[in-house]
Amino acid sequence: MAGKDSTALNNEQLKTALETIAQLAIAIDNLYARLGDDDNGALRDTVRPLVSQMGLIADRCSGFSICGFDSWMLPPSFKHDALIEGEHHG
Repeated sequence: MAGKDSTALNNEQLKTALETIAQLAIAIDNLYARLGDDDNGALRDTVRPLVSQMGLIADRCSGFSICGFDSWMLPPSFKHDALIEGEHHG
């Protein structure tokens, strides 16, 4: 008779793991958002989409939005541009 799989997660453990993945993705994304267009620009442009996918998957699987689709998949300028547009029309 096989014992209980010690690697199986209950719902709360899975939720915590996915939240942690999303929070780590946010931290990495914030770090790379601070990099300029110097020698790290190519690295930033390579890593950001990967981090965004990680965060979006974690958001989707956790059942609630930590950052939201726009924040994960669109460049930081998207939110900034929307704020500026709102100020001009507000």
